[in-house]
Amino acid sequence: GSMLIDSDACFREDPRPYMLNYAAQGFYFVSRHERTVRGYDGFHTYKAYFKPNRAMARLLIDKARLGDFMPFTNTEQDTIETVFPVHLEQSYTRMPRTTHHAGTMGKFAQICLSIPSGADNPYSGINGSTRRL
Repeated sequence: GSMLIDSDACFREDPRPYMLNYAAQGFYFVSRHERTVRGYDGFHTYKAYFKPNRAMARLLIDKARLGDFMPFTNTEQDTIETVFPVHLEQSYTRMPRTTHHAGTMGKFAQICLSIPSGADNPYSGINGSTRRL
């Protein structure tokens, strides 16, 4: 599977044990649900786990390419919400701890930029990118 994390977020713990657990449970998508000012339940996809098969990957790509989604954020989140049901058990599953900007760029910088890199941090290469497991 693959773990997606926004470039303005960083993992505060190793996501690989979570990813292995999701794969062992047969999950093909994990993200957090949210209800915001839009008035309906959706996903907060600043961090998400994917393990789509070829057909599901093609469906996601086609929906995004053709604009076959209800625009709210004009991001991948809108496409994902048209494919995956928000009330999946997985949307209530624990995810790796992260720090996300959420209007607190000072806190983000303080935490994310202070995370050691290289040999001192076994998952330093994961932050700020999508990694496959």
